[in-house]
Parts: sequence; structure tokens; C-alpha cells
Amino acid sequence: MPRPSNRAQRREEIANALMRIMAKKGYEGAALSDVAAEAGLTQGLLHYHFKDKMEILLEAQRMLMTGHMVALAEAVHAAGSPARQVAAFIDYHLGLGATKDPEALACWITLIGEAIRHQPVRDDFEKITRSLAGMLAAIVKQGTSAKVFRCNDPSVAAAALVAAIQGYLVLAATARSVIPRASAAASTKAMADGLLKPKTSILRATK
Repeated sequence: MPRPSNRAQRREEIANALMRIMAKKGYEGAALSDVAAEAGLTQGLLHYHFKDKMEILLEAQRMLMTGHMVALAEAVHAAGSPARQVAAFIDYHLGLGATKDPEALACWITLIGEAIRHQPVRDDFEKITRSLAGMLAAIVKQGTSAKVFRCNDPSVAAAALVAAIQGYLVLAATARSVIPRASAAASTKAMADGLLKPKTSILRATK
């Protein structure tokens, strides 16, 4: 009986190797020879699984995004009320939750830059951003239906909050000193209070 293929496992190992190096050196600084060494493979075997570094990046991005959405959904579900769910969504990206996996955060910030430069990365990044906005819009819609939010257009509010989150991540990557310490999550929650007009302040929901 033939042994099962380990192709999927090898591709995952290579993508993880790229993410580990990318978290330290960025995408441009991640040489394929370093990725192969980090994965414990020869460059020839690496090229057997991926035709080039961009293909590895796209695989890494999909893996990172899938893990991100699963963990985010768990954090939001555990939060409870709609106001706390919005707070948890923001905290996961900008609060203490965002620092639990600094390697993943560094890769996420790198992907933002690469999405601007490369269409294939941008296409996948748009999908995940649309998923994030959709998740947040569903929370806002639920809260509005329950009359704990007063929001005329949940999709518009969700898009604005996701834009604020992404904007802070770009600043963190390019001009971190501009962001006062521990202000990103609090400021975005204050923005959510203005957009959603909740009965219970989102800014105070996790205090």
C-alpha cells in the first residue's frame, strides 16, 4: 500500500519557515536559501513544492489568514454582548491580544506592504479584509436589531472601524513613534462609540 503524500505537510513547513524569517527580515530580506535552511530542506526540494518565493508568500498568507479568522472568531464569541464583541474585535488587532503572537503580527504588517506592491497578494488580502468587515458588520447588525446599538448602516460602520485598525497597523510598521503608547485600541473603541451609539460604552466594555 503506498504511503500517503507529505506534500501538504512540506508546503506548510516551507510557508512557516518563510513567516519566521519574514517576521525578522521582511519579505525582501527572506532569501530562498534561508527559507530552505529554516525548513530543513534543500533548495531543490523547496523548488519542487513551490515555483518561486511569491508562491510561498501566498501560501503563507492563506495559512496566516485562516488561523487569524479562527482565533478571532473564538475571541469574539467568548466576549458575550455585542458591545463586548466589538471591543474584543478591536483588542484582538490593536490591544493586548495583538501582542500574543508577535511573529504573526510582524508578518501581517509585512503583508500589508506587499499587498500594495503585488496584485496576487492584494487579491488575497482583499478577501480577508472583506471577511473581517463582514464579521464586524454582523456583530453590529445583531446589536442594532437588539437595540443596544443605534446604527443606520452596519456595513459602513464596520468598514470604518476595519480601516482604522488597518491604518494603525500601517503606522505601526512605518511610523510607530506617531502612535502614543497604548492609544490605538482605546481610540478605535472611542470611534466605535461614536459610530454605533451603544447603550453601554464600547470603550468601557472591557474595563
